[in-house]
Amino acid sequence: MTVFSTLTTAGIAGRIQQANERVVYSAPGLTQEIAASLVASARRLPGRVVVILDVSGQCARLGYGQFDAVTLLHENGVVVRQQDGLRIGFLAVDETGYAFNLPPLLVEDVTEMHRACNAIALDAGQVRRSLEALLPPRPADSASSPTTAAPEIGRTTISSTAVEKMRTELVANPPQKFDLARKVSVFNAQVEFVEMSLTGTHVRRHTVQLPPELVFAARDAETQRRVQASFKVVGEDSALAKEAKAIADKVTALRKGYLRSAEPLGSIMLRARRGDFMAIVGTVRAEVDAFRVSAEARLQKEIDRSRQKLVDALLPAVKQAPPEKLRAQVSGRSPTTSRRRTSPIGWRRYSQRPRPSSTRCASTSCSRASHTKC
Repeated sequence: MTVFSTLTTAGIAGRIQQANERVVYSAPGLTQEIAASLVASARRLPGRVVVILDVSGQCARLGYGQFDAVTLLHENGVVVRQQDGLRIGFLAVDETGYAFNLPPLLVEDVTEMHRACNAIALDAGQVRRSLEALLPPRPADSASSPTTAAPEIGRTTISSTAVEKMRTELVANPPQKFDLARKVSVFNAQVEFVEMSLTGTHVRRHTVQLPPELVFAARDAETQRRVQASFKVVGEDSALAKEAKAIADKVTALRKGYLRSAEPLGSIMLRARRGDFMAIVGTVRAEVDAFRVSAEARLQKEIDRSRQKLVDALLPAVKQAPPEKLRAQVSGRSPTTSRRRTSPIGWRRYSQRPRPSSTRCASTSCSRASHTKC
């Protein structure tokens, strides 16, 4: 006799239909095909068909059989005994028996297990001991047993109330489609989702908004390139900006080399390349940490230098035609050079006002000894 064998759902159903004396089926669940054969055998062998299952929401959602098969047994009067957490299968048909395992549908399609080695044929002694554990002798069957011993598993039966409660639970929270879940599982075994981002390195994109009056006031070519209704805080030639761009380019190359878009879900990567990917990520992360330590002080120096360059570029135009808002902040007719340099750039509109024809002050109340600047 072959010890290891294949026991499919169709094979189990076929053996049950050939029973002449008894059938014992104990497993986490069962399919409609097996349930139909148990119903037919129960009609031929009344009282000699035993079914033990784990009728629970967890089993149903994992795909240990089909709950409709349990309903089929119950509707046809086949008694089902309950055993929580049952995960091994036992089948006894007359004097033959098997220990078997049918994987959950969430993992594998049991209808395609034509070549799977999932069962062990039991010898006569093993079958007998298994039946004694599941079907203790009744007092009438043994004069030496005054009381009925309890079976090792399946000591309670499934009631109609329990079946209906389980049906309601599965309607409210049904199992997922197992064929789709298996495909997703195989897909996930080869790839994994990756979320990678780098922020704070585009220092050249940071700008300050300028009043429209000053947009075209810059004289030198470099400042004109940086002024477009706003002023770039850090120039193109900044060493800080170049280092930040180099780090950003490495992250972009890493993303293009290893990741692929799976919109709208995100980005995926081959799981086999994870080691190489994480090694490069570690190197780039170390560069980012080092850059972050020195960037704060260096960035402030860049901002101070850019601000000074902006002031130097715009000051001649402001001196020639001071904006009205700047004039409103000084007591004299014309703001001093230091006032022009330090006045906040917050105005929106000003009108060109004619300058006095003389450099001397036109105010009759001025008492300054020198009237060249007021």
